[in-house]
Amino acid sequence: MNIWSGSRSEELPGRLWIEPNLAGALVEYFADAGHIERGGVLLGRRDEEDSRVSLVVFPPQLARDGARCSFNTSSLEVIHAAMAQISDPQVKDKVGAVIGWIHSHPHHGIFLSRTDSATLASWLALDERSIAVVVDPFTKGGFKDQIGWWDRVPERRRVAYEKSQANLIELAQASALAQAISQTARLDSRWDVITSRCIIKFLASPPAHEQARLDGAR
Repeated sequence: MNIWSGSRSEELPGRLWIEPNLAGALVEYFADAGHIERGGVLLGRRDEEDSRVSLVVFPPQLARDGARCSFNTSSLEVIHAAMAQISDPQVKDKVGAVIGWIHSHPHHGIFLSRTDSATLASWLALDERSIAVVVDPFTKGGFKDQIGWWDRVPERRRVAYEKSQANLIELAQASALAQAISQTARLDSRWDVITSRCIIKFLASPPAHEQARLDGAR
């Protein structure tokens, strides 16, 4: 499938918005990993043209080294199930959609590799508005130089930044989502949840009966 078919951004308008403090938290999170890549899932909301990232979930990493990272696609099922458990309408509005995935290129720069392009093609086959975000926390300059994103348009696009209460996730709200993931994911799997206000790291601990169900399904 040629994910770059069609015209350029004029045909597919829209911007990706990230709250500056969230962008800073992500750059710091990736920098803390040193030369090891990490990959995660972008949660947020969409309007007719734009997408907004409110929260990022990093599932257990299957592969982690200086040139690749990956996580099991079943992690998306866990995230969707956890989102369905959230009853707070404000949280549902802010993190109501999985809008794409994010990963780091430590010391390598901002680009999509062949593997990344193939991964994005897979996401786009399921959701035509999916996006890919790449971060190199060691690139000189500010966020505009350290973060890039792609959709069906082949060129790297710059993220737009805005301070807006409409996208902020409070600690209690992030904790509720982390708890829902913990109750849904496989026992002792490591997860990280990042917002503009906090970074939550935890080991999943579903109830015993739920873990028995998960084990029986595998």
